[in-house]
Amino acid sequence: MYWERSESANVIRRAFQDLDKRANAEHRHVIIKLMIDHPNIINSVQYHSILHPTKWSDYNLPTPDEIPNISLEVHNYHHFIMGTFHSKFLIVDRRVVLLNSNNIQDRPNLEMMSQYEGEIVNSFYDTFLISWSIPFQPNLVCLNDNPLIEQSRFEYLENEIPLQRFPFDHINPTNNKQNSSSLVDRIFDFHQSSKLSNIFIKSSTSFHKKFSNEQIEKLTSEFTPFIFHRSHQPFPIVLVNRSPHGTPMHRNKTNPQNTAWISAFKFAEKSIFIQTPTFNASPAIEGIIDACRRGIKVTLWLGWGFNDLKEGRGTFQGGTNKQVVKKLYKKLKKIQNGIENNLEVFWYVAKDQMNSIHFSQKKRNCHIKFMSIDDQVAIMGNANMDSFSWFHSQEINTMIDSPLIVQDWINGLYKNQSTNIYGKLNNDGEWCENNQQSQKQSFSSITNKL
Repeated sequence: MYWERSESANVIRRAFQDLDKRANAEHRHVIIKLMIDHPNIINSVQYHSILHPTKWSDYNLPTPDEIPNISLEVHNYHHFIMGTFHSKFLIVDRRVVLLNSNNIQDRPNLEMMSQYEGEIVNSFYDTFLISWSIPFQPNLVCLNDNPLIEQSRFEYLENEIPLQRFPFDHINPTNNKQNSSSLVDRIFDFHQSSKLSNIFIKSSTSFHKKFSNEQIEKLTSEFTPFIFHRSHQPFPIVLVNRSPHGTPMHRNKTNPQNTAWISAFKFAEKSIFIQTPTFNASPAIEGIIDACRRGIKVTLWLGWGFNDLKEGRGTFQGGTNKQVVKKLYKKLKKIQNGIENNLEVFWYVAKDQMNSIHFSQKKRNCHIKFMSIDDQVAIMGNANMDSFSWFHSQEINTMIDSPLIVQDWINGLYKNQSTNIYGKLNNDGEWCENNQQSQKQSFSSITNKL
C-alpha cells in the first residue's frame, strides 16, 4: 500500500503506542511486520529493502524506544518501474484478515473494508510470506501455529449480532447479550455522536434549503458504515491476486485476478455491477461491450475526474473516465439495436451531496473497488479497473459466491452514497443536473432500493 507522512499515519502510530502499553501491562511482546510502497532510489537496484529504524520517523512511525514491547520491521517494496505494491490488507494472529481499499494517506475518500475468518486467512498469510520474500528479523511466531479456525467463532445471537467475532474476544461469554449490546453501542456511538444531519445542515446550505429536517434525518438514518452480516453457512471464497510487473506496456495479463475478471464479463447471465475510481483497461472495455451485446445489464459507478492527470492522453494508460465512457457509448451505438441502453454509467455522488464533485476539488472521492455478477458472485479488494491494476500493480482480491453477502455489500454501497440518485450520465456520456429525479422521487428511490 502507498504510505505517506500524514494524519492517517499518525493514527497508526498512536495505535502502535497504545498496543505497546497494553502489551506491557499484560507482560507480553508483539511482533509487527509492515509492508509499504514508497519508491526510492534503492528500489531501482533491489525491489525489497528493510527501512532502518532511524528512518521510521520520516513516515510518522514510532521509534523503537517508543514501543519497547513491540518488534516492528518495516519493509519498503516496489517493483521498479511500474510494479507498485498496491495491496492493502491486515492479518492479525493468523486468525482474522481485514481486506480494504484505502492507502495510508489523507484523502477525502469513501472506502470499503471487509473482515474475513476461516481457511481463507491462510491464503492471505501465504500471500504475505511470498510478498515479503526476504528473511524476517525476528521471525513470525504464527508460522508454527495450527491454522485451523474454531467453528465457534461464527456463532450469532438470535438478533443476528455477531457474538464472538474477533477482535472482541475479551467480551465475557457468560453475559453475551448484555456485552454484545454494549459492543454494538460502542461501535455506533461514532455514528450517533457525529450526527450526519447536523453536518449536512452546517456544511451544505443548498442541501438544507431543498430538504426538510425530517427528510435529512431520514437520509442520515440510512448511512450505515458498519454492516453486520446475518448468520450464514460457510460459502466458496478464493483469493484472486496478481504479482507486480514493472516493465511498461500492457502485456502482463495472465494471472488469477485478470482471469476472474475476464470470466465474470464472459459468463454473466443477467447483470454486472462495477464501482471503481478509474476505468480504462482495454480488456475491461472489451468485456463490457461484449456483455452489452449479449443483453447483459451493465452498471458502472466511476469517479468524475479521478486521477485524470495520471490516466489521460499522453500517459499511455488508456484515458480518463470521461474519455472512456464516451468511447464506450460511441462503440455501442455503432453496433445499433439500441444496445447502448444496456449500459448505465454514474459519477460518484457522496451521501451528503446532490451533485458529483470533481476529483480536482479534493472534497468527495470514492476509492472503492468492487464487482458483482448476477447478484451472486462478487470480487472486492485492492484492484481498480485501470491499466495499472490489470497490467502492473500487485493486487489482492477475494471472489465469493454468496447471494446473501453480495446483496449485503450492494445494499451497503447504495445506502452510503447518493450515486444512484444523482450521478447518472446520458448515453452521450454527459451528466446533466436538469435530468436528475425530483426530490420526492429521489427519496422514494432510496426506500424502494433498500
